[in-house]
Amino acid sequence: LASSWGVLGDIQRNRGNWDEAERLYQQSLALRTELGDRSGMAESWGQLGDIQRLRGNWDEAERLFQQSLALSTELGDRAGMASSWGVLGDIQRNRGNWEEAERLYQQC
Repeated sequence: LASSWGVLGDIQRNRGNWDEAERLYQQSLALRTELGDRSGMAESWGQLGDIQRLRGNWDEAERLFQQSLALSTELGDRAGMASSWGVLGDIQRNRGNWEEAERLYQQC
């Protein structure tokens, strides 16, 4: 169920239906949290962060991607870490923080 909600959220995100995508991602996160699926939680936080990034809510996007990064790091998920660093670099680049963006891209 959690995975299906995530995929349905992806479809809605790709269609530009960000409110519906966010609702589906929240459902996925709630079930993954209930099940203790920490890898899935990290993924859900990244999906929710992406919605905030698309909306231009940089602070909230950064907070969500930092959560995803922290859990990915704890789990040793190097691909998840790289993905989070890349998006965090994008956020800093969009803010004009070139040195911080470069540092994050280097980590990625």
